[in-house]
Amino acid sequence: MPISRSTKQRAQKNAIPIGRRPLRPSEAWWALSLAARKKLAEERQKGRFGGKPGQAPYWHSQEVGEPGAEIKPLRFIEQGFAEFAATAKVQVSEFLRGY
Repeated sequence: MPISRSTKQRAQKNAIPIGRRPLRPSEAWWALSLAARKKLAEERQKGRFGGKPGQAPYWHSQEVGEPGAEIKPLRFIEQGFAEFAATAKVQVSEFLRGY
């Protein structure tokens, strides 16, 4: 079934050109209509793509990773605790020295 002329015109109207290279998967939302972007934002806030509904929608995916989306875990919490544990003694003593 061929694509109708009106569908092609709508796609061209809604598309935002980004140079000559093809869109990366992370940039695909640029090609969505405004209504589709709003719907995607609603689904993100509902927690449909990981995380807890109503909270930072990307945090959970970035923290633990999403193999299906090829997102590698960044482990912010573990890294933060490790960095603090390595320097906590110095940080606390410097802070208390100011009093």
